[in-house]
Amino acid sequence: MFAINNIDMKFIFGEIKNGNDWGILIIRVIFGLALFYGHGYGKLVKLFSGAEIKFLDPIGLGMKLSFYLATFADAICAIFLILGLFTRFTTIALIFTFLVILYQHGIVEADGFDIMELRYLYFGGFVALMFTGAGKYSLDHYLATKK
Repeated sequence: MFAINNIDMKFIFGEIKNGNDWGILIIRVIFGLALFYGHGYGKLVKLFSGAEIKFLDPIGLGMKLSFYLATFADAICAIFLILGLFTRFTTIALIFTFLVILYQHGIVEADGFDIMELRYLYFGGFVALMFTGAGKYSLDHYLATKK
């Protein structure tokens, strides 16, 4: 009734040349752009506007330091992630940031899954990128092969 030939099977189950590296690039860029646009850009604007900083202090570092660390993660780390620069360090910083966010929103504020879902997705993506690294299409790879 329905026949699959060898070409179709190879496409479905075989490897695409550089497919893993393209996949990592896509994940890095989408997660980095979404994080920067949704969270980092606004924090940078607030930081450079000179406005008074009012921010949560979930781990007792003070509102300003908490804001600076969140700005670093949401803006600078997002840009590094897009570029594939210092990717493992960047993802470790983002993982720590999202652990704090998951604690604050999941345990302290007891938000529901509809609010927590995106935070879990970010966290999972950053953990995966910590293990895979930046891939071939990154500044990390360029700098490593240039030596």
